[in-house]
Amino acid sequence: FQDVGRVVNPTQVEGQMQGGVSQGAGWALSEYYHYDKGALRNPTFLDYRMPTALDLPMIDCEIIEVPATDGPYGVRGVGEVPIVPPPGALANAIYRATGVRLYKLPMTPEAIFLAMKSKKKELTCDELAHARNEAEKAPGVLRGPGGANLTRAQVSRGVILASEVSRE
Repeated sequence: FQDVGRVVNPTQVEGQMQGGVSQGAGWALSEYYHYDKGALRNPTFLDYRMPTALDLPMIDCEIIEVPATDGPYGVRGVGEVPIVPPPGALANAIYRATGVRLYKLPMTPEAIFLAMKSKKKELTCDELAHARNEAEKAPGVLRGPGGANLTRAQVSRGVILASEVSRE
């Protein structure tokens, strides 16, 4: 939800809100510049990983309309505000699923794996691969520690271990 001032075009406002959330999720999970010895190694959209519609859940928007007094027609900027919450929300979700708190973006599967490995010495690449395989073939709803709903993307990206997944 967001206070958007006066809504002139509701569809456009929802698109801006959804775009901001998508951009925030991208910053949180995958978007970064990879430099190796001064050379940019991901200079194209093929190499620079941004989330697509297939990577994201449906994003519901709740528009709160309180006209602004300091601008034309009572409108406010919309697309910038929703960028901020996704990294913190995803960091908390990763913490709840793994017990590992990450403080640096992006929180890539590799970063999560390394953080978990440093905390849990028994974690191996085989366990991570097993979790990804389980996520791809698992029917129904996936549940993580504490019964939290998980997406297959969370499991396939290595956010949790297969041993922590139960099916409904």
